[in-house]
Amino acid sequence: MSRQYAIVGLGSFGVQVLEKLAEATDQIIVIDKDKVIVEKYKDYAGKSFIADALNLEALTRIIPEGIDIAIVDVGDNIEAAIVVTNALKKLGARQIIVRADTEERGEILQIVGATRIVYPALEAANKIVPMLVSSSLLSFMAISPSLVLAEMSVPAPYIGKTLIEANLRSTKGINVVAIRKIGEEIGRASCRERV
Repeated sequence: MSRQYAIVGLGSFGVQVLEKLAEATDQIIVIDKDKVIVEKYKDYAGKSFIADALNLEALTRIIPEGIDIAIVDVGDNIEAAIVVTNALKKLGARQIIVRADTEERGEILQIVGATRIVYPALEAANKIVPMLVSSSLLSFMAISPSLVLAEMSVPAPYIGKTLIEANLRSTKGINVVAIRKIGEEIGRASCRERV
């Protein structure tokens, strides 16, 4: 049986999650009090409702008890985020992902039941700044606070060297996962090629 999702509030983060999630499943319930927004995005969801998330009776009728994942994006209204998060916790939501603007708000939301806090502006800044300050970094994904997977151009001192000659693991603490020549499709380069 596939997971069920509820998106409470169609702010910019909620909409982005809905659009991406809709590519993988139709088991999505959306709730927002703005009729125009619900009408605009209703085709992305299996079920859509025009309701005020602060109406706990309506929330209880709409969201099935024990729903797998709930995403909360009620904008900057911290009171609404707290009330909705607490209600979802009482409904037995297994995961409650809430958008927050500050760490202080995130801490409060975790206290009332959020299992994960998303800081869209902070996460966007964390993603773009390393690429702004490094001309060789093309893209990257943080795996943990001390580990990233990065795609980067080869620094001049290593051009023409094999991986053994470059000795990146010993000298830089870098493990090379793949090598791609410019213009070559991802996955077609061989580790034996010279960097």
